[in-house]
Amino acid sequence: MKKKPEPMELTAVTRLRTVDTSYRERRRIIRLLDFLTRDQLTRDQLERIGRRLQKSGRRALPPLVRRLWREQDHERLYRYTCMLDFFDATSWLDQLVALTLKRRDLADEGRLPLLEILQDYGVDVSSPPFSRDDVSSATLNSFLDLCLQEGAWGMVRFMDRFLNADEVLRDQLIRRLGNRTDHGAESAALLRMLAYFEYSEVATLAVESLGTLRHGCAVTVLQSLTHLTVEGLEEQVNRSIRRLAFLGITQPEPLGALFAEPAALITAQAAPLDCYGVRTVWFSWEIADGSLAGLVLQLGEHDGVRHAVASRFQNRREHDDYLDEVNAEEGLFPVGLPYVINLLRDAMLQSIERSFYLPPDLYACRYLLGETDLRPADYVPGFPVELLDGLIERMASLLAGCEELLDEPFFEGWLFTDPLIYELAEQCGTVPLGSCSEETQQLVIERFCTELIEPDKPALLRRLLLTADFMVQTDCRKRSVQKVLALGLSLAGSALSLSRHPFISRLGFDSIEMARQALVEGFDPRKNLAYDDDEEWE
Repeated sequence: MKKKPEPMELTAVTRLRTVDTSYRERRRIIRLLDFLTRDQLTRDQLERIGRRLQKSGRRALPPLVRRLWREQDHERLYRYTCMLDFFDATSWLDQLVALTLKRRDLADEGRLPLLEILQDYGVDVSSPPFSRDDVSSATLNSFLDLCLQEGAWGMVRFMDRFLNADEVLRDQLIRRLGNRTDHGAESAALLRMLAYFEYSEVATLAVESLGTLRHGCAVTVLQSLTHLTVEGLEEQVNRSIRRLAFLGITQPEPLGALFAEPAALITAQAAPLDCYGVRTVWFSWEIADGSLAGLVLQLGEHDGVRHAVASRFQNRREHDDYLDEVNAEEGLFPVGLPYVINLLRDAMLQSIERSFYLPPDLYACRYLLGETDLRPADYVPGFPVELLDGLIERMASLLAGCEELLDEPFFEGWLFTDPLIYELAEQCGTVPLGSCSEETQQLVIERFCTELIEPDKPALLRRLLLTADFMVQTDCRKRSVQKVLALGLSLAGSALSLSRHPFISRLGFDSIEMARQALVEGFDPRKNLAYDDDEEWE
């Protein structure tokens, strides 16, 4: 017979069961935050630190917020606020508002990162109690000094602040760049970036300020400006060149290896569209100083350029390792540069038409493409005659087994994740949809088609057309491309119910089954208040 434990023994057992096992995780969080205090961190390194902190969940927030209360250095404050973007704003926004109001010890340049992120999340910082007097001249010069000293990353920092500035501050920043002859090459590079801006007031003032920058690099930039987004600036460009000549500055000077254009392209790659009309594209270049640069973009059919992340690499190995990481997540294919440029121009048009600014990293990397025409424009794919010849006559044979297209890599991202999909998956419980009664299957697929596919059918047809075009660009087999084109025609002109179309039915089954498996494993994105398709992409 077992001995009954004494009270002291029970206490010991209880203590053993409540030992804190989070020490190692907390140490890892502190090390990551300490890493943010190092000099010359790249934007890519900040992204990686943010992702790792994000995996730690809410546990990482208290030490991060404590550092925001104590830190004085504006650069470190900027880095800490960047980390907040990786967490649900409802868990830190109120704390940051209180912090910003109480930290009267910070100078203007120290408050800037705090005000910027509050503004990004919808807080009006232009009026009391947040506003102070106008930004001082010393603060502006300090900010510009930092941007001009950071090279390519300074351009990203500048645009990050510039896009959130009001018209008065923008005007001051541009005009001051026109007087910074002490950093002539860097100032000219920043003004070149602004000359390609999509709004006339900014682009015009940037060209005008190039005419006041008493440095040979200003001549170089003015002579290289082509395909400007804002039309009709040619006369202003010529006027600025004449003004510099009047000041005795006629000889162009090189901007240096870091800002030279165009850079040598290493590769251009793109991923196929997913079922929401989103895809990833990649550019990388070799810079004249021997380093390498990369730019990964997410383009959306309806909202244009959604995200952009620029990276710099010391050697080819770093470049290849990072590209492998992106490729593993996005499924990239090597394609021709003109094709990717057309996709980018189309996405830029969607952004501008919806009054969205482009991401700061894209503005900063524009010069790497040299004189490539990046003016926003619609992209309408075209197909060779041999692909279209006899397509109608062979529709039946081409559509046989069309649902198997979903097994091809070009349709890998075709899985819907809308809340409706999880609602439909709940109707199946723990039983796969294919094992449910025929009545249940029919009801679920009909609702999938009625509420999700039919209202957005024109967009689905366009995505199929763009997918076929992508397959052409990647030298896919002729018959596979024709099957996709035939699929689009069958959906456009068929009187058959969508729920009975093999491709649509399989698309619904796959999406719902994926959601059902996720629910069985305890994952339900509807319960996450921060759930957003945009936030899933890194």
